[in-house]
Amino acid sequence: MKRILFTVTNDLSYDQRMQRICSALADAGYECELIGRKLRDSKPLASLNFKQTRLKCWFNTGFAFYAEYNIRLFFYLLSRKFDAVCSIDLDSILPGYFASSAKGKTQIYDAHEYFSQMQEVVSRPRVHRVWLAIERFMMTRIKHGYTIGEGYAAIFKKEYNLDFDVIRNVPISLKERSAETVEKSIVYQGAINVGRGLKEMLEAMTLLPDFKLVIIGNGPELGKLKQLAKRLEVSDQVNFLGALLPNQLKKETSKYWLGLTLFSAIGEHHQLSLANRFFDYVQSHVPQIAMNYAEYAALNSEHDIAYLLQDLNAKTLAKLIKNIAEDPETYLAKKEHCTNAAKELCWENESKKLVEFYKNIL
Repeated sequence: MKRILFTVTNDLSYDQRMQRICSALADAGYECELIGRKLRDSKPLASLNFKQTRLKCWFNTGFAFYAEYNIRLFFYLLSRKFDAVCSIDLDSILPGYFASSAKGKTQIYDAHEYFSQMQEVVSRPRVHRVWLAIERFMMTRIKHGYTIGEGYAAIFKKEYNLDFDVIRNVPISLKERSAETVEKSIVYQGAINVGRGLKEMLEAMTLLPDFKLVIIGNGPELGKLKQLAKRLEVSDQVNFLGALLPNQLKKETSKYWLGLTLFSAIGEHHQLSLANRFFDYVQSHVPQIAMNYAEYAALNSEHDIAYLLQDLNAKTLAKLIKNIAEDPETYLAKKEHCTNAAKELCWENESKKLVEFYKNIL
């Protein structure tokens, strides 16, 4: 039985994507281990069909964290037997490269992000230079890789002449959904990072007194957003639920009237993205507002499941949301289209590509 180690830098409890990937490969006959980090408030790990390991660090933010975690991860990988190590994104790729090279094993790169072009990276020149150097070093050495959308695959081909497979991050088919929709309720689910349109959405809430906003997730910008909601005097309209475990999240999301998949235009990462939440809303049968970027526009052209936003600012957002509320016929049509698209855009279909990818290289 082939053994594959997967490395991430996050807490494993909330990582639906990696849970799906490891479960699908375990079902296909591979022995999988998912390696992440343990935080002070980490919840007990769910019992799944693959091994899960969390490494505890003294540091949890900034350069000190990345340095410590990568060192710990490298020595942990050296202590394990494996046939392949799959590094998810640049922040765990170096230990995978050096450990797999030392053992003469296969390294795989899972580019869930265009990491060097994320807004929080490109907006800090010194940080950007470091990650770009790591990217350039590794991209000349990677032989096997896959990513989440055609946009990222195209840029990796253009910049590094690498052919990445595309395996989209779509959810498992949702069997149970809320029987009712809470009218004029808007939901965001995902990481609370810069450039996700949440600042603009909070500003838009000042123009939408009859609407409610629910933000599900944790991240470095959460405290700032809570303070902004108070300053804007919209705290009574906004509910911060924090992070929810995958099963809780699925049940919660389907209750809402409208979803948000918003990104700033800073950094190619956002403009080429294909976010998890886009598909999560579809699977929950929730129409959404998404940016008019290439990946979302292409899917919407095919399925008509979203309202595309040209310009990320509060006034444009508020106007669009009001227009949606005033046109229930179009809204219900998009909701029905979500129902149909959910049958196609599901992990049961996409996971076949994943299994075939690993079969070809192992």
